[in-house]
Amino acid sequence: MAADLSKALLDEAEAGPDAVVVGGRTLNGGKPARLSDASGSDADSDAGSDKEPKTCCGFAGSFADETNRMVALAWPVAIGYLSTSAMTTVDMGFVGHLGKDELAAMSVSNVVMMGTFAVSVGIMGSLGPLCSQAFGAQQYNRVATWLQVSVVWPTLLFFPPMVLIWCFAGEIMTTLGVQSTPRVTELADQFGRFSLLWLWPAMLFNALSMWLESMEIVWPITIISIFFIGVNFLLNWILVAGMDGAIDGWEGMGFLGSPVATAVSKVLQIIALWAWVFPICKYHRKHNVWRPWSTDVLDMRLVSTFLRMGIPMALTEAVFDWSFEILTGFSGGLSVDDVAVMGVLVNMLFLFQPLQMGVYTAVSIRVGNKLGDGDADAARRVARVGTLWGTVCAIGVGGLLWALSPVVGQLFTSEPEILHLTAATTPLLAIDMTLSSLSFTAQGILEGQGRPELATYAALGGNWLVGLPLAWALAVPAGFGLAGLWWGTIAGEVVHSVVLLVMASRTNWELEVTRAAELAEKEAAEEEAIERALGDAGGASPPSDDGSVASGAIDDNGDVSGRRRAVSAASIELGPTPSPSQPRRSGFQRDTPRNSTSDDVAMLLARYGSGSDLETDL
Repeated sequence: MAADLSKALLDEAEAGPDAVVVGGRTLNGGKPARLSDASGSDADSDAGSDKEPKTCCGFAGSFADETNRMVALAWPVAIGYLSTSAMTTVDMGFVGHLGKDELAAMSVSNVVMMGTFAVSVGIMGSLGPLCSQAFGAQQYNRVATWLQVSVVWPTLLFFPPMVLIWCFAGEIMTTLGVQSTPRVTELADQFGRFSLLWLWPAMLFNALSMWLESMEIVWPITIISIFFIGVNFLLNWILVAGMDGAIDGWEGMGFLGSPVATAVSKVLQIIALWAWVFPICKYHRKHNVWRPWSTDVLDMRLVSTFLRMGIPMALTEAVFDWSFEILTGFSGGLSVDDVAVMGVLVNMLFLFQPLQMGVYTAVSIRVGNKLGDGDADAARRVARVGTLWGTVCAIGVGGLLWALSPVVGQLFTSEPEILHLTAATTPLLAIDMTLSSLSFTAQGILEGQGRPELATYAALGGNWLVGLPLAWALAVPAGFGLAGLWWGTIAGEVVHSVVLLVMASRTNWELEVTRAAELAEKEAAEEEAIERALGDAGGASPPSDDGSVASGAIDDNGDVSGRRRAVSAASIELGPTPSPSQPRRSGFQRDTPRNSTSDDVAMLLARYGSGSDLETDL
């Protein structure tokens, strides 16, 4: 042990006074290496230069650099979100050609399923600010803990009620006032029950994806998502369309083949992502961002922090999705054709939404990283660049959807009445999508700051207090029908977007840096308390390459050591021990450069005693 320690210190001395050596890796300037994505590029390099950027148009000259970073993060994330939306679009495309009743039943069932699934997605959305700020503050063990919490608690809290709701999706919508035949209601119930096969795999995939995105690792999600869109299409062709009669005697499963195809796709999708991240690339060991599964996930201090951040985000997501569920209910009071068209339009909304989500996620993660780094100017720059590209996205999404309005309905049905009504109302959806692109960007800024409750208030005020009442008034009493529903929705989105943009523009960035530092200090104190408790209890079990738990006790780096921890450069803050009055420093900061390896050895021996004591309990 002493020999290994001496070798590590000699390596560090050779690397220079401003470098840190951890596990054989040299970290220049006292800054820990950041994660790399699948391409092997540094995930946090700023164009390879530490020079002060020149000033340009208020963007501190880093406009192009930040744009490149944001685009590199946003478009793979958008493709990841697109996989879920595209699978739903593929399903609806195959089911819609079976008949009008099947299309209406799937539309009704999807409204219920997506409205409830949005709650779990929103709760898991707290991984964005929590993990990105922990990652920016170099609290790598906490990055892993948040993933584990996000798997356990949404499963315990939301999976059981979602099972009950999905089983009776058709009956729930009928109770809410949607006009449908008994056959449509029965088909909707069946679709919801068979869709339960993919519910938990989809929750796991979302959690693991958000965890990777918070560390700017996006390529595994991108590649796997693209691949499984094709897999889902193939499975729908086999199970729903019966391969168009290519095999004698096989006619497919028809309507119920669609949720089965999605279930197989999503199960294989999470298995593929897990295999890429853990056994194959070993991101959890390579980047030291994994800790073993333990009872930490049941610690109420962690759970309360997770829920305190996640519940407002879940409410924001639910408010947005539930507004469309209620709109579908309003359309059900008009006609079955209106229900089918509303289902098509809502599906198109979610198909184009990944472009918005890409910008939103990139802004949220980059803002969180910069606040975690303590850099207010960089966080402000991220917000400005993100707002600009959010505006570009808004114009692009709205314009593209408007241009496609004559052909949108043909993707889902050949019924003339539905095709005509879809073409007439799609331009209104384009206007709504333009406005929501702006609100998504502002929401990303606020959530990156750890203030998701502001987005919830804005959504409640805009979508619910203004949008829904006005939509009903225009559709039913005023007699504008389906168009009235969308004009009311547009009015609510105007209020929603303006409120969010105003709140984001009035941010005190220096104050947000202080808040992020206080959160990091609080989490660090909780981490130390938990580690002390684990040390007293005898530790936990180490993770294997797949992220599971093996037997024996472990330290924070996953090394088996009974109740003892092997002290490494990663677990010793090199430099003078801070007094209780000094703030806790994150990362590998030093008060002064070290000039002598012998001084290091003397300091470590003075702190920990003889070489044999280096493996005793800390």
